[in-house]
Amino acid sequence: MKIVSCLLFPKTLSDADVVPISETHLRSISKIAVIDDEPFEHIVSLTNGYGFSIRQFDDIDSPILMGDRDLIVCDIKDVGKVMNSRDEGYALIEEIKKHYPTKPIIIYSSKAFNVKKQKYSKYIDEAVFKGDFDTQEWANLFDRMLNESMAFVPGWKRLRLQMLDDGVPVIEVAKVESKLVQFYNKKGRSSSPSFNDLRVLSEKDALISALTEFVKVTTKLIKITSGQS
Repeated sequence: MKIVSCLLFPKTLSDADVVPISETHLRSISKIAVIDDEPFEHIVSLTNGYGFSIRQFDDIDSPILMGDRDLIVCDIKDVGKVMNSRDEGYALIEEIKKHYPTKPIIIYSSKAFNVKKQKYSKYIDEAVFKGDFDTQEWANLFDRMLNESMAFVPGWKRLRLQMLDDGVPVIEVAKVESKLVQFYNKKGRSSSPSFNDLRVLSEKDALISALTEFVKVTTKLIKITSGQS
């Protein structure tokens, strides 16, 4: 794809004028959701001691409620009931991923994960047993997953892979990459990129939503990094 990009489009990912974002700033702009009918025992320490912004939901009646969250932690037991999900948390994360395919999801439970639910594994980014992680380990996991999904280069690589997996032609992905890199390099001195000319995406609502969210995140990153001391 790099060769195609270089020949037809002015910018590729290697041209991105990356400004490193500190751990503290990344935590300050990110929003985390925990979906669990029982209290998440680390929430106070992670919020007050580490600076994460975390909101807990006992359950949700629509995946749209996760639209403004950058990372989701979901129990696999006793959630999804509001949506009448027989597979509980497994089916809930499937619905979330259908709407937000690039949004990272951690599932966790105090019981062994059901091998009969393997069909849901493609929607899971990380799996954790309750009690296995202390607060520091949760913080480390959050930092890594937020960086992979929100920082410009790893974030775009993740979205690019999703687009290719969904059958978007390489040349169309290259167009998107060029637009995003140009927007990012101008550091807010241009309007947000439009993807209306990419007809191949017109029937892929989830990818359009993911692109829109990525542009919003990129805009936040630009504002934060420009203000870093």
